[in-house]
Amino acid sequence: MSSRRRLAWAIAAAAAVLFTGRILALLYADHAWYDALGASPLWREKANDLIVIHVVSAVFAFLFALVNVYAIRRSIVSLAFPRRLGNVEFGEEVPERALDLAAFVLSAAVALVMSFAVPSWQMLAALRTAPRFGESDPFFQMDLSFYTGWIPLETAVYVWVLTLLVIVSALVIGLYALTPSLRWQGGAFHVSVRVRRHLSVLACLFLLTMAWSYRLDGYALLVNGSGPESMFSYVDHQWLLPAYLSLAIGTVAAAGGANFDGSIWTVSGSGADIWGTADAFQFSYLGMSGDGTLVARVTALDPTDVWAKAGVMIRETLDADAKFAMTVVTPVNGALLQFREHTGGSADLLPGQMLGVPLWVKLSRSGNVFSAALSTDGVNWTSAGSKTNAMATDVLAGLCLTSHTNAATARPSSACIPTAPCRTRSRVVSLTISLPTSPRKGRCTDEHR
Repeated sequence: MSSRRRLAWAIAAAAAVLFTGRILALLYADHAWYDALGASPLWREKANDLIVIHVVSAVFAFLFALVNVYAIRRSIVSLAFPRRLGNVEFGEEVPERALDLAAFVLSAAVALVMSFAVPSWQMLAALRTAPRFGESDPFFQMDLSFYTGWIPLETAVYVWVLTLLVIVSALVIGLYALTPSLRWQGGAFHVSVRVRRHLSVLACLFLLTMAWSYRLDGYALLVNGSGPESMFSYVDHQWLLPAYLSLAIGTVAAAGGANFDGSIWTVSGSGADIWGTADAFQFSYLGMSGDGTLVARVTALDPTDVWAKAGVMIRETLDADAKFAMTVVTPVNGALLQFREHTGGSADLLPGQMLGVPLWVKLSRSGNVFSAALSTDGVNWTSAGSKTNAMATDVLAGLCLTSHTNAATARPSSACIPTAPCRTRSRVVSLTISLPTSPRKGRCTDEHR
């Protein structure tokens, strides 16, 4: 070890000892002050709460930052800095260990910055020690201690999470801007597939925090209404509060999405089911007029439920009870043609074939006749039935997905109204549909089966 390195380690060790001594001195002085007032139990409560808050926030912030920074690190094959030796210029490659260390250091710096924005220990103490009032609010039927203990802490946590998300997103964009993956050239931005995927995930997280804010706004409205002297008014009860709840659900639904990398569509979402008189799923679609055919290959589908579904759909409108026809594959119950003949009526299906992924699915429209077909190789097709279903000339056509449970999140070849994440995965590696390659995202409005 060189003398410079030994000196650096010695300085670092001395700084660590001095910093630790300073922290211990502050703790001793703080404890002595509380003890002099006869409030030692309160000091212990404060110490325990501070430890919990700072440890949890530091670990979460570090891991969240590390996942994002390391995703950028993986996109860097090599990094070289220009060097000059005499009149000769050359590139000196940065060792991979140094890049990994830089990712850890940046993540630790983010965690350190976020330690200054953590919720106060009094909020956690109030939640841990708050007694129940035995009285509930008239709308959510929550005990009043929920508003004095839980909501203040949740609001502070929301602000902390949003701050972390903003800082990490800015860091991600800044680091990508240093690479060829995100650059301004020829009067336009050039963004690689990896960057688009990364930024799409961050955008979904922003949508989820927005849904979180609507939830908090709904509870805050009960405490500080729009009526005289902040009273909870009729307008709040009939319009504003339901609006906040609908916005929260709808924003979570919007967090589902679709990505196209040039050959593969990846759609994510959730939803209770495409069944009964109202559907809840994720739908990535485009408008289609008249006859047409949709073909896709579902290559994977996680079994969130035996009736999780991924495939292609033609739908009259985005209403939850709209007419539709779709060819889908399930984890256990095979592949089949499913439809709703009448707006507001119950969905039905034709007995299908016991086939699983990977599977090619096809849905064709000829007039008001919708025909389904299945194939294991994309060449030889077997009919899965047909159904007459009178729909408008102008319809919506695309990829649909439901996890059949709002307790999970799905990523398959199709999805229509997500209300929460689901664990279904599937990918469409071929989409032979005479539509542009950037479908809009639609969401039905009813999340109930």
